[in-house]
Amino acid sequence: MKTRKAAASLATLLALATAGLTACGSSDEADPAACKAAMAEQMKDAMESGKEGSRPSACDGLSDKEIEKIAGEVVGDQMEDSLGDIEASLDDSLEDLETAAP
Repeated sequence: MKTRKAAASLATLLALATAGLTACGSSDEADPAACKAAMAEQMKDAMESGKEGSRPSACDGLSDKEIEKIAGEVVGDQMEDSLGDIEASLDDSLEDLETAAP
């Protein structure tokens, strides 16, 4: 279930990263950290509700390359979190199994 949600979120973030991009470069007002936080929040919302997001206004003024990099970081962070959850779940399941006697 989490894998499906992560895949849907990945698609959403990639759409966000490419939707509405302009040819303008970075501005002094653009804040990559704010953009990353906004993208991460939208990804979280998309995973919980299934709805698609839009390009966060916090990303305005960033270049296409910067936005793609940030989207990749957000997806990478989410995948690491998901893999950690899966690993913890497997560890718990393995602990619950009884050791087979020879």
